[in-house]
Amino acid sequence: MSSIADALKRAQQERERLRDTPAGPVAEAASHADEHSLASVVFRKSSPRADAPVADRYPAVSASITPLTEAIRQSPPTPPPAVVAQRRVAETIVEDYASKRKLNLPQSMVVYHDRSGPFAEQYRKMRDNLMLQNPRRETHALVVTSSIAGEGKTVSVLNLGLSLVEIRANRVLLIDGCMHESASPSLTALLKMQPEHGLAELLLTPDIDIQPFLKATPWHQLFVLPSGAKTTPHAAAGLLSSPAWRTILKNLHANFDWILIDAPSVLALPDAGLLAAASDGILLAAALHHTPRARIQTALRKLKSMNLPVKSCFLTHA
Repeated sequence: MSSIADALKRAQQERERLRDTPAGPVAEAASHADEHSLASVVFRKSSPRADAPVADRYPAVSASITPLTEAIRQSPPTPPPAVVAQRRVAETIVEDYASKRKLNLPQSMVVYHDRSGPFAEQYRKMRDNLMLQNPRRETHALVVTSSIAGEGKTVSVLNLGLSLVEIRANRVLLIDGCMHESASPSLTALLKMQPEHGLAELLLTPDIDIQPFLKATPWHQLFVLPSGAKTTPHAAAGLLSSPAWRTILKNLHANFDWILIDAPSVLALPDAGLLAAASDGILLAAALHHTPRARIQTALRKLKSMNLPVKSCFLTHA
């Protein structure tokens, strides 16, 4: 019995010795850890009082967190990506005002000459309506035409284009689709552009690079594709009837947000219908106190018979 009692006594003494002596690398790390370090908090046998303040319980940790918290609180908020992109665009916009004045545009260019006037506002309303009809901001190619000649459609193309580029996100292309000789001034003539290669040459060779044919204007993000070599109405209709026109327009869709195509009048030539066959719709101009109502109705019936959507009719010479 005495031997058993001695064995139990020795076992009790061994347990007490092990309890009071650090064992293993973890316990040794705790014995040498700094009193206020995070390691001492984790490995310490007796944790700080639960009701003590955070700064008292973990002074070293609190000292390192406080400056970081203050820095985050005092730092300015990060602007959203759209705002950053807008700032970058605004910083890179350079308008060529001298070249604009040299163009000597007619007074009918109201978005340029009378930007705050009532007629300029009408073009902006038409622009806003078109953009509301395109909530996904997909590229839209629109043919601007009229029922008869002399209704101001070419001036309207340029005014609408200028109103579109007032919204800096819009990249706009104006296409001079009048490839035949005409008494009225063409789009390229209004912008004082010299006769150059353009749409006619592209229709003959649609696989060549389009970029050299696109002409910059003094307005940021506004470009023009000239009509190119003048030809006969029969030859122009033949070119526009080929698959080349669809190929060209498809390639242009990748580079522009809006494409406005100045087309000959509907009742004079078939060009407007051929141009519109690959586009997203038609804008029909009608001159106030000039165009007979019967002509407008005939033009609308003709476009409807070809299943061409008329997006809007608008008055000119108002």
